[in-house]
Amino acid sequence: MRWLGLALLLAACSHESEPPAARSDRLVVLLDEVPKDLDPRFATEAVTMRVSRLVFSSLVTLDNPSVTPEGELAERWETDPADPAIVTVVLKPKRHWHDGRPVTADDVVYTFQSVMDPTLGSPFREPYAAHLRAVEAVDARTIRFRLVEPYATFLTDLVLGIVPKHVLEPNGGRFPAPDGYVGSGPFRFVGRDGERRIDLEAARTVPKRERPKVRHVELRTLRDEGTRLLTLLGGGADLMVNGASPVLSSVIEAQPGLKLETAPSIAFTYLALNLRNPALAERRVRQALAYALPREQLIGALFGGKARLATGMLSPLHWAHAPEVATYPHDPDRARALLAEAGYGPTRPLQLTIKISTNRFRRTVARAIATAWKAVGVDARVRTFEFSTFFADVKAGRFDAFVLDLPEPMEPDMLRWMFHGLATPTKTPAASGSAYATADRRYLTPGALDDFVAQDPLCRGYAGHALAQGTRIAVQRAFGVEPALGSANRTSYANPLVDCRLELGQLLMTPEQRAPLYRDAQRLLADDLPVIPLWHEDVRVVTSTRVEGFLPLPNGRLGGLVHARLAK
Repeated sequence: MRWLGLALLLAACSHESEPPAARSDRLVVLLDEVPKDLDPRFATEAVTMRVSRLVFSSLVTLDNPSVTPEGELAERWETDPADPAIVTVVLKPKRHWHDGRPVTADDVVYTFQSVMDPTLGSPFREPYAAHLRAVEAVDARTIRFRLVEPYATFLTDLVLGIVPKHVLEPNGGRFPAPDGYVGSGPFRFVGRDGERRIDLEAARTVPKRERPKVRHVELRTLRDEGTRLLTLLGGGADLMVNGASPVLSSVIEAQPGLKLETAPSIAFTYLALNLRNPALAERRVRQALAYALPREQLIGALFGGKARLATGMLSPLHWAHAPEVATYPHDPDRARALLAEAGYGPTRPLQLTIKISTNRFRRTVARAIATAWKAVGVDARVRTFEFSTFFADVKAGRFDAFVLDLPEPMEPDMLRWMFHGLATPTKTPAASGSAYATADRRYLTPGALDDFVAQDPLCRGYAGHALAQGTRIAVQRAFGVEPALGSANRTSYANPLVDCRLELGQLLMTPEQRAPLYRDAQRLLADDLPVIPLWHEDVRVVTSTRVEGFLPLPNGRLGGLVHARLAK
């Protein structure tokens, strides 16, 4: 209790403006990082996006228990049967900005055009500019999107928050300072106290049935995990989503003033392997490393069972999840045998370094992995770095192995983002190293012209497609335009059969058409193991006993605040 008293004393001594509502009428949410610019055209960090989504509505949302697209501002959408590159969206009637002005098609057109305008500098410009030819208002409620070519992921591109033209256009395209956000979401932006606090209020401009039950919400940033828990215990806060380490679950559950609720999530934790490393380029070695891991035991020890064993990026909650893929249950003997087949053993141990950030829980995970690998004869070491240094090494391919998580893999096209053969950080072939290192990624996906690809039932025409794509890339570069190939395939994985399926998955327009392709790709990835799937960590919601009705979402976002209420 001495620490609790000290925390409360420090809070009392700090210089902070008064919140706009009494504590009895205010729900306080704790965040572990400071939200930055809430303008949805610039919100890239996870915490910023989650707060931005409370203030700004989008045409389509995935913030629901099934993580499937549903209309938010959009009443309906349809593809032109005569030209699938034309998509028409109709807005719901009587939608308003927080200043009372109606939301119109002009606002939607302005939002997408501004994102694609290079002078604005939106980080989302590249993907939208690559796929959108034009956006135009048909009437006050109807928008016509003209695509460069039909692609299935366009529906999830409509999750971009819409901004008000009448506020931004007179102000050079930006919200008036300081933080003069005007949105159409469930909560109205009230104000901000530096990096400490953001104040929101239930928007009276949204339809009554969608209006939040709590009038005032305070979002308070506390970076230290212990301080967050002490603040909850002391009654200074009411709710926290994924803000406490899973190992503290039993401690939280023992506190009479707190409640812990968990729910399955789509978050994906994985162990990535660098296939440019000649040892890790050998599939038997990767399989051995997977068999060596006691993942179910780790889930029990680290999460108290509050996680699900992963077989790939997409969780069983996802519509494109593949239920039957190769799995690697804990089998140390099988791991040793595979390593021996690959030429590794007591006289020639495999040497690997696992890189990890300074996050205490992730360090614990990495050390547990290293211990399991040492048990089968791998000389495994863990090196810890500040996150910026760690992530710079990850992006540059300077690693043997690393552990990371994807908090929101909602669109299955993320498989293409992470595993496509042309999406590597380095495109030019190395002079030496593994086949993955010496592959040329500048124009053609590696192996696209091989006979086995032409013999695949799904990929018979893929060679022609790949050649056309390579020619287009060459022409773009000749004119000084760098093609948007991506760089998130940090393992340097390449499999033309996977690339073929993931590219087809972009072109077919319905989930029913796309799901078999993604399931096939997941089966191939489970065989090849460029990353070892670890688990889907549950969403963990800690609340004070006065909070009722908060709905945890599989993507860990804060939309459940709309349903939350304070007990009288």
